[in-house]
Amino acid sequence: MSEVDDAIIGDSEDISDLILDFSKRDLSIKEKFLQCSEALKLWTLNNYNSHLLHFSLTFPLLRSLYKMGDPIANKVYKGEILGALRENHNQVCRFLIEENYLDDLSKDEIESSTDVLNLTKLILASKRYNNFPEFLLSKTFLKLESLDLTNNSISKIPDKINKLSSLVSLDLSENQFNYFPSVLSNLPNLKELYLHQNKLVDLPDFKEFPFSLEKLDLRSNLLTKITPSIVEIQTLKFLNLENNRLRQIPQFLGDLTSLEVLKLSFNKIKSITNNILRLDHLQTFEVDSSNLDNNSKEILNKIKLKAAKNEASELILKMNSLLNEDLLTNDQKNRLAEKILSLEKSLETDDVKLINRNIDKFIFID
Repeated sequence: MSEVDDAIIGDSEDISDLILDFSKRDLSIKEKFLQCSEALKLWTLNNYNSHLLHFSLTFPLLRSLYKMGDPIANKVYKGEILGALRENHNQVCRFLIEENYLDDLSKDEIESSTDVLNLTKLILASKRYNNFPEFLLSKTFLKLESLDLTNNSISKIPDKINKLSSLVSLDLSENQFNYFPSVLSNLPNLKELYLHQNKLVDLPDFKEFPFSLEKLDLRSNLLTKITPSIVEIQTLKFLNLENNRLRQIPQFLGDLTSLEVLKLSFNKIKSITNNILRLDHLQTFEVDSSNLDNNSKEILNKIKLKAAKNEASELILKMNSLLNEDLLTNDQKNRLAEKILSLEKSLETDDVKLINRNIDKFIFID
């Protein structure tokens, strides 16, 4: 790093504290203008060194000059981006990626010039991608745990997705998938998968799917049936199948023993069987009751009662744990203990509305 860089950056670890931040300076408009002019002059004289201006200013300026064919920008543009990635400041790296600067680099350029980034979360929603971003498939993103690609036009996931082996949460909602991307089975740590608002017509064989999966959101697709192999995912706690074309609830859903939330509203379901009552951890069950026959409505009431009692029991455990900590004042603890006692008493009844009212009292701990 040059002496000029040292003078500007100093000991600051937060790159957002660099030059051209006037928020804490009592300067006139004229003084600010003159400082901006001097900073831009210094930046130009130093061949657009990205350390001399705030990253949110230097890179847009540099990209504009690069696209205009400026000879210096043509020489330094990619190098400045790669240099910033090598420095591995999370805020700068996230800015460059989310603002599509890596689209100007090849995967090989990224992989050969940068180490593994410290980024664990990345939002690439509404970027007009027609394909899965190739630059993500390099070793640079090995630490990535959460990836949001919502509202693009992606229809296929490449086989090399397994390079994102640390991925825990993947959001592919509002894309163009007609078929469930079975290649996602190569993500061993995946816990949350969002595929709502696509065009899915079928589901894969889940036998090879990561057994770590806990949340699966498939609402607003074109599904007419659920594959029986979904019961292989015994870790599944949340399953949303709302707004599809389902006509019945498969018996085997009762074998998803860890399931806590099951959403089936806005389908064409006319009957419910007792299989759902086998879900001992179920806390939320949603289905349209208007189309159900009388026998199914009775079963639905039993399911709702069981779900409410499960939710209440879980809440009591959490609140009792909170009572044993020092986070609350004595008055708050006393009021919380009263709410817990009221909820415990409601569990002795079969009144779903009473149980839910007592659950709702815990929204705020005053």
